[in-house]
Amino acid sequence: MTRGASGRAGRIDYACTDLEGRLIAGDSPERPHYAASTMKLVVLAELFRQRDAGILRLDERLVLPASFPSAVDRRPYCLEEADRDPELLGAVGERLRIDELLERMITLSSNEATNVLIGRIGLDSLEGTLSALGAGASRLERAIGDRRAEAAGRRNIVTPLDLCRLLAAIGSGAVAGPDSTEAMIGLLRRQRSRDGIAAGLPPGVLTGSKDGWVEGLFHDAALVWPPGGPAYAMAICTEGFPDWASARSAVRYLASRLHARVLEVRQEEGSGRR
Repeated sequence: MTRGASGRAGRIDYACTDLEGRLIAGDSPERPHYAASTMKLVVLAELFRQRDAGILRLDERLVLPASFPSAVDRRPYCLEEADRDPELLGAVGERLRIDELLERMITLSSNEATNVLIGRIGLDSLEGTLSALGAGASRLERAIGDRRAEAAGRRNIVTPLDLCRLLAAIGSGAVAGPDSTEAMIGLLRRQRSRDGIAAGLPPGVLTGSKDGWVEGLFHDAALVWPPGGPAYAMAICTEGFPDWASARSAVRYLASRLHARVLEVRQEEGSGRR
């Protein structure tokens, strides 16, 4: 537990792993949380798996629809206004390239782009991706904004450890080949929302990340490249803070402490101490 600026308690669970998915540090790393937009990491991984398998091409164009089919009954639903990508409001009916949609999904967290890509790769394929990448405790059972599916019990949940394992698989090249790995890392490094983990790390530390938030929670997950050392993965999930500013502040503070701990552990291992 920690406390926000108001003094109200909030919960933080976290994990850090190396690029083989081995836990370096954690507190309740396997506790499930509502995924929010961190689920877009699963979509990213599966899309590039299918690209390498020759199932799709990044220059393929997909139509941006006005609505999406519910995972429960296939009836159409529309994203709520607050969940929409403002720059795509006038693009309904247009054919957008997969690589353009990918850029918006990761760097701008576009929900429309995410749902279009899920429609292309198939919702069912995402469960297999989670299992194959060692993140089987997580679930991705509906697209964004599908309230009927949510009411029917279809869940989008992640754990801090699973988020780390997803990122570790991406960063290590376990998801896809070298070109696709480079492309995924490039997308994560171009992330524009950087007031969580990235803002808590020292200058010169590179990150590639994806965060997510809804009322009552803020999560962030990042690949971290310390100067002169191997990359590692960090994921921090929060709930119960009075506002997003307090949650983000807590994430930044914890990220700083965890980074120092990872470097300390590596120094101890390098010196042969246990």
